[in-house]
Amino acid sequence: MPRIPDEFCDSIIFLYPTEEAAQAGENHTEGGCGFLVKISHTNNSNLHHFYLVSCFHVLNKCSFARINNNEKYKVIPIAAQDLVRHTDLDDVAVVPIDITENHKVKALTLEKFLTEEFITQNNIGCGDDVCLIGRFSLHSGKEQNLPSIRFGHISIMPREPVKHPSGLDMEAFVVEMRSRNGYSGSLAIVYALPGTPRPGNTSIVINNEFPFMKILGIDFGHFDSYSCVLNKEKQKLPQ
Repeated sequence: MPRIPDEFCDSIIFLYPTEEAAQAGENHTEGGCGFLVKISHTNNSNLHHFYLVSCFHVLNKCSFARINNNEKYKVIPIAAQDLVRHTDLDDVAVVPIDITENHKVKALTLEKFLTEEFITQNNIGCGDDVCLIGRFSLHSGKEQNLPSIRFGHISIMPREPVKHPSGLDMEAFVVEMRSRNGYSGSLAIVYALPGTPRPGNTSIVINNEFPFMKILGIDFGHFDSYSCVLNKEKQKLPQ
């Protein structure tokens, strides 16, 4: 597995339903996470607007953001009236957030996001590597947020809508990923390892640089699959 640049891990912000849970850094399965994005001011590129990006179902329930700072962490309340949901009701939302020099967090720029043009130019598709950066609810950190990274790959490209747990059809990548509950809102990165060829391009550049590393999206849900446990007579055991 590759060494993921720190800027992606440093963009992660943990989210909790109560201030008490956020202060304690509890292993709260109803929590989640998001990541920080900055957009330059129209008239002054040295000024930026900061936004927290996550799933709507996370931000709609979690009103407190826990952000690392130079000493420990800071808990910031999220104003529900500032929440902006995707116009198609997809499970993604943003909320403006105040960031100061004391916060130990890095904001990602719009240039980091994957675009349809980039997908075409680099022939991104099934089998490309993906990592998920977010909150491991069983060990998320007491003194500071400790983002966890898990790895997988693109399984299905977004050519047809995916059924969201809410019943809505959404445009989404299907990713085969080592994940679990509590990762909602995690940052998904698609990347190519250094020195690996792309389909349709037989040339291999031998260096230590990643051909690309782009924001694929956020984790919004799983396809749950359950199997019955059988005894040696192949009878279902009681739950």
